[in-house]
Amino acid sequence: MASVQADQFTDNRQQAAAGLETKRAGGFRGYGTLQVIKGEVRLVFGYMGWNGRVLDHLESGKLFKRMEEDGVLWMVWPMIIIAGADEINFASLTKDLSEAPFHAIELLDKAKQQGRLDSLAGQHRLEALKLMIKAWEAKIKDLEALVIRARKEGDSDQAADLELELTKWRKQTLENGRWVVAVFERGTNNGVHHL
Repeated sequence: MASVQADQFTDNRQQAAAGLETKRAGGFRGYGTLQVIKGEVRLVFGYMGWNGRVLDHLESGKLFKRMEEDGVLWMVWPMIIIAGADEINFASLTKDLSEAPFHAIELLDKAKQQGRLDSLAGQHRLEALKLMIKAWEAKIKDLEALVIRARKEGDSDQAADLELELTKWRKQTLENGRWVVAVFERGTNNGVHHL
């Protein structure tokens, strides 16, 4: 699994994403990290009819395989969110994409009550991430069973080693249930139809 490293911020996809604010300067508010798996809100795709394509499970499967090989690059390739100042505290965002993983988006009451945020892109990444998390959760279940068996057999050393491994997988699952997003303010000249 790939780990979060500073050199990942030079990824070509990140460079393309970093140009978004110049294309839609009027509406860009910043970058931040959002919990997209088991978070307080779900992402709804196809805002104002933009990018209304149907989820292609083959494409999501390919992305999942890439995540297995290269790691989950949640900090590199932002999903694009459209939100109002009553949904996200824009002060919780950063203009620097390389700092984005360390800035958790502060969701306001309206977003929490709605339980959703509008997204322009990222449905295939989100689906691939769900597949990845599901695979990791299966690994966690297997490790939990091994820990129980080791304890029953009285092998405390093996149980301790397995517990460490289990902790690593649980942390990884929690950590990688989030994604960096680029936030644009709803109602501004955000160029949704001019990408």
